[in-house]
Amino acid sequence: MNGEVDRFEKRDLEIVTEYLMCKTTAEWLEIRRNDNAWAGPICDVTDVVDVLQFTVNGSFVEYDHHTEGRVNAPGFPIRFQRTPAKVRYRAPNVGEYTRKILADVGYSTENIDALAGSGVVSAP
Repeated sequence: MNGEVDRFEKRDLEIVTEYLMCKTTAEWLEIRRNDNAWAGPICDVTDVVDVLQFTVNGSFVEYDHHTEGRVNAPGFPIRFQRTPAKVRYRAPNVGEYTRKILADVGYSTENIDALAGSGVVSAP
């Protein structure tokens, strides 16, 4: 057995978790920084929106959603100087364009109704 696989399979998450829980995130980060190790907190979704670097980098975009109101969502991972990315259209509801797309590729109304009726596609 490969040593890496063996170590992974024999890890004890309970022991590691218990050990890590004995200090705060700030304390662990200070310890790692004192060791000259690159370290940063692991953020959940609510934490990420509060991280200044994400705001400064424009990592989130705000737009008006038709059912949710004003939405703050992850932005675009790639940026171009001459063609900046922006939200132009909202995300569709589930099945919102199913009928149109299937009709555009040649399905008849009867076939689409049958697919929707059997639950194969969502097509309100």
